[in-house]
Amino acid sequence: MTVRDKIEALQDLSTAELAAEYERLHGRRPRYRSPPWMRKRIAFQLQVAAYGGLSAPARAELDRLASELKLPGAAPQPRTADDDGRSPQGRPRAGQVLTREWRGKTIRVEVTADGFVYDGEVFGSLSAVAKRITGQHMSGPAFFGTAARRTKA
Repeated sequence: MTVRDKIEALQDLSTAELAAEYERLHGRRPRYRSPPWMRKRIAFQLQVAAYGGLSAPARAELDRLASELKLPGAAPQPRTADDDGRSPQGRPRAGQVLTREWRGKTIRVEVTADGFVYDGEVFGSLSAVAKRITGQHMSGPAFFGTAARRTKA
């Protein structure tokens, strides 16, 4: 059976079978039980086993590039079941990246401790970012879909 056949056969496996195959190849249980997530990682390991992994120079270059990465000031925090991803002040947490499709373009805004970074420029509010993008004043939280939803009492 070729590597391609093995990868295609992953589509027919149940979640439990994928988890067992993941554990066999990785030596540990999968962190997630999402079938697409497990299929990708199993397929990668099957290819590594058949064709080999990264060469030492490639691995060294990746390590060099990773050491040059500038990470955000605050790491994203894991969310809990009752967490809506907002800080106590009601704004998105530092480290989050807000995305929105607008007029055929993907808009990405990084939330930092100092404000919001869009297109290399720091803004004090999401509304200022929305105004820069659209040219008209509007609610930034509404534009990016982060506005708190009100419940009817």
